[in-house]
Amino acid sequence: MPTLPRTWTADDFVTAEFLNTDMYSYVPYNNHFPNGVLFHSMPPMTHGFIAQSGYTVGSSSGGIATQLTDTGVFQRWGNTGNTEVMYVGSNGPFQGFFLPRVTGADTGPTAGGGNYLAYAQPAWNPQTNGNGYAGAYLGAATWFSIGGTSIPSTARAQAPWVLDLEQAKNQAANTIDFYSGALSQDSSGNSFNIVTGTSASGTTSRAGYLWCGAGDLNNPPILASLPVAQTSWTTVSAAALNSGLRNPLAFLNDKPQARVSSNQSGTISGLGSDLALNFSSVDTDRYGGWSNSTHAWTVPMDGVYLCYVMCEFNDGNAGQRRVGFSVNSGAVKVYGPNHSSASGSLFCRPQAIRLLDLKKNDTISAVVTVTGASGTITTAGRMVLVWMGSLASSGTPLTFTPPDVTFRWPAGQPGASLLPVMNQHLGNDLAFLMQRPYLLSYQTSAQSGLAHNVFANIACNNVAGRIHGSFGDNYGGYSSPTYTAPVSGWYLLVGGVFQGFSGTTPYVQSFGWFLTNTANSANPGFQIAHQKSSTATSGNVEGAEGLYFVYLTKGDKITPVYTQYDGSTTFSTTVATAGCESHFGLVWVSE
Repeated sequence: MPTLPRTWTADDFVTAEFLNTDMYSYVPYNNHFPNGVLFHSMPPMTHGFIAQSGYTVGSSSGGIATQLTDTGVFQRWGNTGNTEVMYVGSNGPFQGFFLPRVTGADTGPTAGGGNYLAYAQPAWNPQTNGNGYAGAYLGAATWFSIGGTSIPSTARAQAPWVLDLEQAKNQAANTIDFYSGALSQDSSGNSFNIVTGTSASGTTSRAGYLWCGAGDLNNPPILASLPVAQTSWTTVSAAALNSGLRNPLAFLNDKPQARVSSNQSGTISGLGSDLALNFSSVDTDRYGGWSNSTHAWTVPMDGVYLCYVMCEFNDGNAGQRRVGFSVNSGAVKVYGPNHSSASGSLFCRPQAIRLLDLKKNDTISAVVTVTGASGTITTAGRMVLVWMGSLASSGTPLTFTPPDVTFRWPAGQPGASLLPVMNQHLGNDLAFLMQRPYLLSYQTSAQSGLAHNVFANIACNNVAGRIHGSFGDNYGGYSSPTYTAPVSGWYLLVGGVFQGFSGTTPYVQSFGWFLTNTANSANPGFQIAHQKSSTATSGNVEGAEGLYFVYLTKGDKITPVYTQYDGSTTFSTTVATAGCESHFGLVWVSE
């Protein structure tokens, strides 16, 4: 992890060197080593897309995995963002690889790594046959993570996605390379062209990652309770420096997060009867919240959490499956959209993603349900949970601003001006990093009469956390259906739409966001999830959901959008099934 801030004692002098070392670098005035405010304002992240043609995805009746890296053509991948250059000088997506090797970002000043929230979204042209599957994966030298799948469309592009929390631990000179890939099962055995573009807008292939915290499972976390940044400094004491400076920085180094996987088994039948997923392999659990007896994670601290789950079925039975989260032994359940089963084993992998308001001592576990024929789950699957920000304590919009990472404490700061400067560069900066802008919203009033093949704005009218009804918009940026960025920076977007069954099948559900860019009047749309329906009868809750990283300048507007390609000429969203409501959330992650 980044170097821990010092523990202040009663006889310490408050020097520029100490403050700069804690907040900006190991070596004062050197930006090339991560620490403190500098590091957490710009954590290692990169986001890219395939910009040039030339990639193809192979297929066969048994399925083929295609690694999306260049094999002779230099740099088909383009960047939309990369903060990692500050620390290692890499250029982000490089021939399809991503290089998590930030020196000092894991267990010491020479080792690099940590836990990375990695995702990929391959997109390719229509497949020949509408059976089998289209899926996404992430890989490296020592691991392989499968994402969601969909029955492939013969008329529209495929756009599955995958998310995982992976360790790049103790990496120094060498690295663990993340790469993205596509999975295609098509009995024609043909190859299909990857969808590319000159920008990250539209339907294109994307991938990236974000550093999320320490990767050392064996060291216990530093803090037992959520620190509160001191916004007003009235004294410079050891106690004040430890509570207001050291503790927030130590916490941001080592945020609560967990990844559990494996040991799935069991058969489930009948809509409405959930089967608990019995994960028992603990890959990361920094706060020791996972129980192999209850197969649930006990939340260590209040916060906005990114929650993801995926499971796999090993049968080819007809029908649909959905997976979701059970909080506090089923007091609240939320789900991802139904995934249609294909005509073969291992072809159905439902997944769900949410930003949820969780509180200390909540328990969260994963469940799966089916509609139609019974289904048998396999050992594949995982659940990921990551603390992303503090929950607001009131509905009054916050006004903190992103830190000034160019600031350095000068030697000999006069005592009379010390406290005002501390308020500006400690009070504001640490309060912002602990209480970063977020949005939690979901739909309680359905929208009807939406035209197919035309993207509609999705109005998530209830601005609150789905679990506890927590304040859902801590900086006052949301006016349904649009969020206006209160500050500039990179935002993690999470969302999805649930629609009622459409009478004409099959059809393709497509979800994304529409950006109104105040800087250059550009209005790009980002389609980040496509999923084909089945020909099942009414009563199914279908849709699409996913995630995306986007840079928003203060005043930019982002709106969730959705359409049903083909099918009936009109369709509606639905809120009829508890836990299956359209949702839109976001959180600021980097300058």
